[in-house]
Amino acid sequence: MAVTYVAVSKLGEPTTDGVLVEVKGNNDTKNARKAALEKAVSLWEEGRISRDAFPDGLTDANLVHVPRTPSTTPELDIVEGARQLLELSQALLVESEARVKAEPYRELVATVLVGERPLTNEECEKVKDKSYGKTIEAFAIACA
Repeated sequence: MAVTYVAVSKLGEPTTDGVLVEVKGNNDTKNARKAALEKAVSLWEEGRISRDAFPDGLTDANLVHVPRTPSTTPELDIVEGARQLLELSQALLVESEARVKAEPYRELVATVLVGERPLTNEECEKVKDKSYGKTIEAFAIACA
């Protein structure tokens, strides 16, 4: 089951603009809101949401819970199944893209995990590069 939120940029104003964010859960809870905020911030930082979308930043106050209406007909169940299929497809896409970006670090990660030898100067430079940490973290998040 998923909990759905819409992240709106203009607080206190009627709007039709927003970003749909869904997280695992059954109800609008503190943990679900935290997960939704983290997901929205991540999408925003990755540039998948326009930087201009939240000029005052993105906080818990920007999240509006969207109650789920129970499906009562087979057609709605099919639509729900299609939505879940799209969510899974999107998650696999994000994981695949992260895997491709992390590929250049594969041997380095294996060396670090095995720990049988010290890192070379070239490997040390890769570890110092901020893109290494961001790439490995993005890969871990995509696979989680």
